[in-house]
Amino acid sequence: MSPKFLIWSAVAAVGVLAVGAAVAGPGSGRCHGPRGGAGMSGGFGGGYGFGPGARLHQLIEDLNLTDAQKESVKTILRDSHARLKPGLEQAHAARWTLFEAAFAATPDENAVRQASESVAQAMSNQTLEMAHTMAAIRATLTPEQRQQLDETLAKHREHREKRGEQFRERRGDRFEEFLQSF
Repeated sequence: MSPKFLIWSAVAAVGVLAVGAAVAGPGSGRCHGPRGGAGMSGGFGGGYGFGPGARLHQLIEDLNLTDAQKESVKTILRDSHARLKPGLEQAHAARWTLFEAAFAATPDENAVRQASESVAQAMSNQTLEMAHTMAAIRATLTPEQRQQLDETLAKHREHREKRGEQFRERRGDRFEEFLQSF
């Protein structure tokens, strides 16, 4: 791949991150992606996002957990949050490093590549932790609750895909408008 291609790829990636930060809005340091996007949430429950748009606390509320299940889930979430927190700080720092590398006066391809890999590794670690946490939560559920959870997640997925298509259509129009403004 040419250095020009890699630099423009990094610029595009950083642009996506910048849009995500803008969408998340001020004071959203605990949520490093658009509305708590996949692998990007600050933790679980308490208003934090989980997965592509699904709110974990809403999903759990709908399952009508017993008191014992609620206590188990709280313990799982507390433990997971403690494991995720340092990684969130590392991911935030990695994103800023990527931003700075990509928008340097003279971008260094190796620095951009290394920063991109750091961001990818941080996201991978967070996503893996969330997968383990979700598996632990599922283990506390009855078969009926697991089925209900799966159905709810499928509905969320459909909704997100539809919204994603609408966003891509609007974004395409805005991009052309942006290009025409020059």
